[in-house]
Amino acid sequence: MLKKIIICIVALTISPLYAFAKEDLPVPRWVSLNDEANMRKGPNTNASIMYHYQFEGYPMEIIRQIDGWRYVRDPLDGTEGWMSH
Repeated sequence: MLKKIIICIVALTISPLYAFAKEDLPVPRWVSLNDEANMRKGPNTNASIMYHYQFEGYPMEIIRQIDGWRYVRDPLDGTEGWMSH
């Protein structure tokens, strides 16, 4: 029982560090969409939606990222915009 508690404590300690490390990944880099996503003109939910992507696994190039938003480029036509993650 003590072993399970220790494993849970270690897992809970490491999880936030892993989430933080995602923001520290180098850019540019490639990712794929997990679900439907909106590309916006600015890095906030009030910004106009430029495109609505509906294809899971669609590739995107991350150019930069700030405060939970990624500035991305669509490899098909080169369109650039903001996506939340």
